[in-house]
Amino acid sequence: MNETFAQLDTDANGKLDVQELKRLLMMLGGHEGDYDEARIDKLRKELDSDSDGFVSRAEFKKWYITSETRLQHQCKRIFDEIDKDRDGIIHASDIQVLVSHLASNGRTTDPASAANEFSTEVGADHCDYPAFQAWYQKTIFWKKETVEAEIISEASEGMYTQVSASLRDFAKKSIGEQAIILFLLPLNGSLAITVPDCRELDKEHYCYGGFVASILWIFVYSTGMVSGITAIGLQINVPVFIMGLTFLAAGTSVPDLLSSVVVAKQGKGDMAVSSSIGSNIFDVCVGLPIPWLCYCVFSWSPVETCSQGVGISILILLGMVLAVILSIMFSGWRMSKNLGNAMFGLYFVFVIQEVVRELPFKCASC
Repeated sequence: MNETFAQLDTDANGKLDVQELKRLLMMLGGHEGDYDEARIDKLRKELDSDSDGFVSRAEFKKWYITSETRLQHQCKRIFDEIDKDRDGIIHASDIQVLVSHLASNGRTTDPASAANEFSTEVGADHCDYPAFQAWYQKTIFWKKETVEAEIISEASEGMYTQVSASLRDFAKKSIGEQAIILFLLPLNGSLAITVPDCRELDKEHYCYGGFVASILWIFVYSTGMVSGITAIGLQINVPVFIMGLTFLAAGTSVPDLLSSVVVAKQGKGDMAVSSSIGSNIFDVCVGLPIPWLCYCVFSWSPVETCSQGVGISILILLGMVLAVILSIMFSGWRMSKNLGNAMFGLYFVFVIQEVVRELPFKCASC
């Protein structure tokens, strides 16, 4: 996007005028005579949200992210890459190469099936660009590009803008949506006001402040969550270690779950798995020892624990890691429903054996 805007902004004033918008339309596909002044003016009004007569970089960025014209231009680039001899015709065998390339980038489908679908759709084993474009816009690739563009556009609005918009449209919402807005308002409102949102257009440099503010809020939320879980456990006579092993562990893993779901939906399975594994390694090797180290430094005394069999627990934890790796290996290194069931089974086995081993000791100490 930045490169495209720089190519269009020939006078480097940070804004696009009518002539530069005409160059934009030509860059996205077409010839100079294809675009009259009325069409260019329509595009300018579409992009110029503040109606100042020019298109700023922020306005251009928001349009460029979600523009269907950009996606169509991307489709034309794909066609040109396939059409090696530049005769304006591609064949079904070329589609297999295309699908294999897209599948390697996280858009999985079967190349042979896609080639057969292509031949059936166009009625032949070859076609020109209009027929290819009509086929491509019906495929899962086009749908995923459109969905990703919408997600990026929503994220680029910023949290403060989203919270403000939800409050402005509060009366138009259903009762269920209003209840959710009010329930989450203290959380979303405090974050929107205090955390610099680097997702907003031209505010990427706020990422450092956003990172620091997020860490501080995590500290506040974590402290409140631990205190709340402890109080609830004491009220219902449930040992604290069980609350930590179940509810507290689940609560701290929800962010990992959400991030893994998001990247998995984008076809990035490796990132989804590595995020979960990496977070646990970080918890054990950094999140756990640093507080202990700080306590030892300031108090100049070791941390006393009331847990039996720490060595056995470590061995069991390493055994669980090995079991997870073996489960993934036996599933053909693919994330499947059976693998998910196996993971759930391993989790319940781990929880049950921990409770059986620790509960008598905890109850005796109480």
